[in-house]
Amino acid sequence: MHAFDEAPQSGAALMSMFQDAVPDDAVAALVKEAWEGEIVKRLAGGRYARRRAAAFSSVLVGLIGTRCLLRLEPVGSMSREEVNRLFERQLRLALGMPPRRLARPV
Repeated sequence: MHAFDEAPQSGAALMSMFQDAVPDDAVAALVKEAWEGEIVKRLAGGRYARRRAAAFSSVLVGLIGTRCLLRLEPVGSMSREEVNRLFERQLRLALGMPPRRLARPV
């Protein structure tokens, strides 16, 4: 989320990549390759590693689509801290990590 919220150049590049991936099969293949190379490999390890990485990726791509592409409310206008609080549990569970107790409600 940092790349979208606070780094305009990388955020714009990522946004363009996601938008271009949908209608163009060649670009979609490049995005898939980059995503698997950068994200999935870093998360992989242990039993069911690829499944956990896929679950994590699905949650993250859904969040990016909701917040950055579609700007759906209330997620679109939440602070980064609010988004982290709201989605941390799902991301941790996707990775097979135990959820943390919330310090305060979302």
